[in-house]
Amino acid sequence: MKVYRELNLLEDEKVIKKLNIAALVIMAICYGVLLLPPFNQHNFQSISFLLEIGAIIISFLVIVIIHEGIHGIFFKIFNLKGQVKFGFKNGMAYATSPGSLYPKWQFFMISIAPFVLLTTGLLLIMNTWPYAWLRLLVAAHSGACAGDFYWCYLLLKTPKNLLVEDTEVGLTFHEVG
Repeated sequence: MKVYRELNLLEDEKVIKKLNIAALVIMAICYGVLLLPPFNQHNFQSISFLLEIGAIIISFLVIVIIHEGIHGIFFKIFNLKGQVKFGFKNGMAYATSPGSLYPKWQFFMISIAPFVLLTTGLLLIMNTWPYAWLRLLVAAHSGACAGDFYWCYLLLKTPKNLLVEDTEVGLTFHEVG
């Protein structure tokens, strides 16, 4: 196998800055969308300001853990023998399966699964348990998915015949015979 391209996301400061800006833009857009019908049809309940701030912080930390856990589950679904590691570096939580190779479509699923599953779940919760801070939580999680969206974008731009190797710092694309 020949290396097509290597990406080091965790140590590339330019990419990290761009992803942080993208995260803020995505968060703002998502929050704006959640202010439109059908999301704002409820009379949102409010709890005291400090409780809301605490709930947002704790909920976001739980969401990050669940998000990375979903990546880990999908790594295992597509490669039962692969090892999954979790970490935190440069302000980013991550799940990785170093040395594991995946067809592009599988890595796309691994990358996008937490956004799809958590956003759907949070919107359902928001519909039945209408606290205003849930809007911010949905928007914050969507923004935090900027790195996953970046992986998906890169996967869509690369040739079809590649295998994706997950590394502890990014991705390596391998050309297949």
